[in-house]
Amino acid sequence: MAVFKASDIGRFIARPDLAIKALLIYGPDIGAVNETARKLVQATAGSIDDPFNVVRLSDRLLVEDPQRLADEAQAISMIGGRRVVWISGAGSGFQKAIAPYLEVAETENLIVAEAGELNKSSRLRTLFEKAGNAFAIPCYQDTKQSLHQLVSAVLAEHDLNIAPDAHHHLCEILGGDRLLSRAELEKLALYCAGQEAVSLD
Repeated sequence: MAVFKASDIGRFIARPDLAIKALLIYGPDIGAVNETARKLVQATAGSIDDPFNVVRLSDRLLVEDPQRLADEAQAISMIGGRRVVWISGAGSGFQKAIAPYLEVAETENLIVAEAGELNKSSRLRTLFEKAGNAFAIPCYQDTKQSLHQLVSAVLAEHDLNIAPDAHHHLCEILGGDRLLSRAELEKLALYCAGQEAVSLD
């Protein structure tokens, strides 16, 4: 089964497999799905908003024009490097467009698709799990361990340490949506700018 754990993203980014033509990121935590997609797009194209190497498409557009996916995925970059086709709200339109493309995909470009929660019988999820040149990446809501890592990582980006009791308290009140958790931590870091550490107070 072509299933990739979200925790393995770092390894994939460090050593990208050019045989992989598409990644489907899905799960109930839309914030975690989006954050994972951003990391993959950034690592592949060098930026999330490069007008030459990042193309954003919606599922609605693919419903109306399914061939657009293959056209964009097979296009050659004007400035060199790998292009990324970034799909939002992946659903039936994307499923119909990606199925024939995976059978003939040859370029080194990458398709990164974001979807919501998909059950085991989902045709889109099944397609990616059975494909030899694509991965499905489930993103679940943060656990206490992953929240612990998120708190440490965000505050470290701002050169802030955190007291153990404050760390524990943050992990108790955060969670449910990765983007919201990150936004709250960014606000905390801004509030504590200039200090060495974050305390419970």
